[in-house]
Amino acid sequence: MSQDPYAAPSPAQISPQQERQWGMFAHLAPLVAMVLSAGTLGFIGSLIIYIVYKDKGPFVRAHAANSLNVQIITAIVLLVSIPLMFVLRLGGQLTIIAGETGPTDKTALALVTDAPGPRTITWK
Repeated sequence: MSQDPYAAPSPAQISPQQERQWGMFAHLAPLVAMVLSAGTLGFIGSLIIYIVYKDKGPFVRAHAANSLNVQIITAIVLLVSIPLMFVLRLGGQLTIIAGETGPTDKTALALVTDAPGPRTITWK
């Protein structure tokens, strides 16, 4: 008796066509989830497909893991960029409030006024 009666049964393998189909779904599910959730839940579809089909074929496992990695990196970039957008926008508003709305250097204005064409910018 070399077979263990208490061992978990091996998962059923799926056909190569089904592997390709689920590999495609692993990449399409995040697209649909991101559209419906404004970009916040894109990883859920890839995660579900990875958990359910990771033992049923190497092709599905590789593509679901790849899709999940892309979604995790996208979430990290999103989490870093949102605070940066607020900080940079607030910084721009503070310079306008302080009165620094444009160039005050005369050389910069001279470069603009020496450009060919009608001279509409004048120094007062």
